[in-house]
Amino acid sequence: MTPLVPSLHALDSLSGIDSLCLWLCSDERPVRGLASFVDWRICGYLSRLLQSAHFQGEAEEALLLALEEGLPCRRVFVLGLGEKREWTAESIEQQVKKTQKKLRMAGVSSLAMATPEMAPEEMWQKACNKHFSWASTFVLFRPMSALKGG
Repeated sequence: MTPLVPSLHALDSLSGIDSLCLWLCSDERPVRGLASFVDWRICGYLSRLLQSAHFQGEAEEALLLALEEGLPCRRVFVLGLGEKREWTAESIEQQVKKTQKKLRMAGVSSLAMATPEMAPEEMWQKACNKHFSWASTFVLFRPMSALKGG
């Protein structure tokens, strides 16, 4: 699967998706990539949560937003990765496995998500494609940093 470029149009064009998943780092503000477009569509709600310290993006932190409007899906899972750091293939694999377990336990059947705004993009893509093959529909977005060359 070729990841999509994040944009408002791409986000609004999602169909058949029941959930969206965003990974956020605790030391990266403002939010970037797909998260910034989601935040725009929900009128800055994600940014307000981050500013109020209700969610910080710390490792293992998880937040579920149940939405009535603004996005083509009704659930947004926001998962913290902790501080931005170098990820190895093993640590990426572990993180993606933990994420897919949470999403399956929540009854997610179709999913859109973006690889985090950090390198190595290819390792994140590979792990996501491997571990989310169970989803009836799976859409993967590229990080914005990859479009600018880092």
